[in-house]
Amino acid sequence: MFNILDKADNVTGAVRAWLNPCVKAPIGFGAKAVALLVLLMAGNGSFAADLISITPNPPPTLNFPSIITMGRDNPNPYGPTVEQTFQVTLGQDVACNINRYIEIGSIPVTGTGSAEGVFKTGLSGIGVLLKMTRVLGGDVNDLKPLVSGSLGTLSDPGRNKGSYPIKISATLVPLKNGGAASGNVGSLPYIKLTLGAFGCMSGGPSVVQYLGSGTISGATTCSINPANAALSFQLQAVDSKDLPTIGSNAGGQARLLNVDCGDARPNMFATFTDSTNPGNRSDKLTLVDAEDDSTAKGVALQLVIATPDEGAKLISFGPDSSAAGTANQIHLVNTATRPGSSGYIFTIIARYVRTGTITPGRVNGLATYTMSYQ
Repeated sequence: MFNILDKADNVTGAVRAWLNPCVKAPIGFGAKAVALLVLLMAGNGSFAADLISITPNPPPTLNFPSIITMGRDNPNPYGPTVEQTFQVTLGQDVACNINRYIEIGSIPVTGTGSAEGVFKTGLSGIGVLLKMTRVLGGDVNDLKPLVSGSLGTLSDPGRNKGSYPIKISATLVPLKNGGAASGNVGSLPYIKLTLGAFGCMSGGPSVVQYLGSGTISGATTCSINPANAALSFQLQAVDSKDLPTIGSNAGGQARLLNVDCGDARPNMFATFTDSTNPGNRSDKLTLVDAEDDSTAKGVALQLVIATPDEGAKLISFGPDSSAAGTANQIHLVNTATRPGSSGYIFTIIARYVRTGTITPGRVNGLATYTMSYQ
């Protein structure tokens, strides 16, 4: 027999929970007021009734999902997009430009980091991104942000008789440094879109599009039970015969991590970081190399986590970051698929793994974990 770990203080599993205090909590929207208006206005004067037509008319109301969760740690935490596709039908070949005039009844969001096409709503910290198909007869999904008061060409001269799709989309977005509060979004902008074949006709058809707005609930981020937020493992001694070959493992010990999400429904991830060697991207935890701290050779430590959605996973280590897409970030659970749950328990197992010729002694390691709510 030999001791790789022989006392309770030989291994420290000081695993700390890092939260990003600079990123806002997930927010949800519930369907409520009707507020966004997309209006294709007719110009003054007469025009050939069969030159341009738009369908469907009237179009159905577009509604956001009743509950929307935006990821706290996602670098682009946009809400869902609602969109309507119209068919613009030309009753005859058109030899002049087809133009559209945009008027938006809201103030555009300005300042550092602001994107074109984002307009203010009635709720601080929440904007709406408005887009429309760039070119009639092109890719209907090639969308261009809308700018209020702009007169632009939707199609160059020479457009043949036929039917062409255009799309209008709206996306609720969190504003940088907006400090979004809970409540009804309200006061969403309206859009006036006037189509006309100027030079060929003096007006165009009309269609009205409404969008159902939402209410943001004051949902909070998830929290970790402080009683087990710092996980400590004291592995028992093992015999060399329990680790017969390189890659074999033994001596597993489990600890539970309790996470409570309340009413929030994020997609939950975690990244584990090797504290001794933060650049480590392998699945083997670097041993603490202080004097008399880790004296064993040919062995390392591994961590395994059991998740509700995907079962047991061997943990590979990554950087100390909550950003979406971080290297070796592990998916834990999509809480949106478990509407009746608020608390989640994850089992984390520490174990020995053989890496080479074994020299008896102690083994100590230190890691941290970073939760990410997306």
